[in-house]
Amino acid sequence: MNLRPRIKPFHESEYTLLIQVLKESRQRLGFLLCGYVLMPDHWHALIYSQYPLLLWQVLHDAKKLMTLRLRARRGSRGPFWQHPFWDRFVRNEREFHQRLEYMHMNPVRKGLVKQPEDWRCRVTTTSLSIRRPGRRARSKLTTCDSRWGIAPEKSPRSEKR
Repeated sequence: MNLRPRIKPFHESEYTLLIQVLKESRQRLGFLLCGYVLMPDHWHALIYSQYPLLLWQVLHDAKKLMTLRLRARRGSRGPFWQHPFWDRFVRNEREFHQRLEYMHMNPVRKGLVKQPEDWRCRVTTTSLSIRRPGRRARSKLTTCDSRWGIAPEKSPRSEKR
């Protein structure tokens, strides 16, 4: 999600607010947050939602809460986000890891750090369960690097099943 061009970049202290919103949204809606990277003017997230929850609903919820809290914190009005967002399908584990690597290399490509591990505003999983209809999942979400407080975990909906 990209900030509008005239909106000031996120301040270091606002990253905690953005992470808290992602956590609340995940807990309320029941999607998996497989990884994220927060940048000064945008953020990336690898999200898995199951029908009937759609990706646009997840993003709408997170953007709405982020906007309300950022407006209150900054004492501002008006929209924060550019309209389009770029979604990519993840069809297999290889694509899952490619998307994570792309996200986590973003601070390096932007010259903010030398290694992705040096960027504080990120979380990573190293495995994802890809479940095909009629088959059991082969693996689960495991091993995450959570420097700012939310680790990917089972969604509340998946725990009910």
